[in-house]
Amino acid sequence: MISETQFRRDLNVKFSQTSLVHDLSEYGIQQGSSQQDFFMKLYDCIRAQIR
Repeated sequence: MISETQFRRDLNVKFSQTSLVHDLSEYGIQQGSSQQDFFMKLYDCIRAQIR
C-alpha cells in the first residue's frame, strides 16, 4: 500500500497530464481526508469535466 501523499502526487501528475485536474487542492481535497472521500471528489471533478 502506497502512502496517501505518494498516492496524491501520482494522481496529480496523471491528471495534470490529461489536463483534467490541475490542482487537486482546488477541489477541496485536504490532507487527512480519507481515500474514499478523495475518490468521490475526484469522480465529481471528472464528471463535471466530461459534461
